[in-house]
Amino acid sequence: MKVAILASAAFIFSNAAYAADTYSYSDAAPSASVNNWTGFYLYGLAGYERASSHNVHLNQSSFGGPGGTFDHKGDGFIYGAAAGYNMQFDNGFVLGAEVGIRSGRDIDDGNAYAQYNNFTDTSLKYLGTAKARLGMNAGQWMPYITAGVAHGKLSSRQLIASTPSQAWEGKKSETGYVLGGGADFKVNDQVFVGVEYNYTDLGKTTFSAPDPDQALFDTTNIQGHYKSHSVFGKIGYRF
Repeated sequence: MKVAILASAAFIFSNAAYAADTYSYSDAAPSASVNNWTGFYLYGLAGYERASSHNVHLNQSSFGGPGGTFDHKGDGFIYGAAAGYNMQFDNGFVLGAEVGIRSGRDIDDGNAYAQYNNFTDTSLKYLGTAKARLGMNAGQWMPYITAGVAHGKLSSRQLIASTPSQAWEGKKSETGYVLGGGADFKVNDQVFVGVEYNYTDLGKTTFSAPDPDQALFDTTNIQGHYKSHSVFGKIGYRF
């Protein structure tokens, strides 16, 4: 009789232990899903950019010689927005894609153009990007690297020193590339914040426009090469 009771007790305790293990395993599963980064998202951004443009005067002019070169550098505030989608895999890697648009900036450094003493100005009107992202699920954090295509509208402008009311201005849209990296942090399952660094290169752009300070309004051609470094913070929402 005692043997039967002991055998029954052992059976009950072993089943209870198995049930506890089963409950503990199933209870842990939902916590993993909380940190899944799969889904659509959008965010607003604000930050700082430092940009430069190396400019070359390509053509002979009515002044009797080549125009030479001049450089612009400038920095300041940027803002914008982006939207994208992340897909998390079983190994924890996160692959994503996003598109965004942000403000450009005027990078006139206030210096005169040494060759002819003209006042010069370079500016980026806006910048659009389409980027791929590769990240790693680190719980509430997701560090990532990013690369893609950048497209912006550029302007190169000169104010003639002798007659400031006359101006030469060339405008052109250009496509280049963007590289960077950053990290996102989940405040909760919907809201996230993050920080990102981008290096942008729009390549060499040739601006052509009639120059009112030249004989018979000859066409002036200036080649510019726009590059920038930017760092921005972001706050977003996951769907």
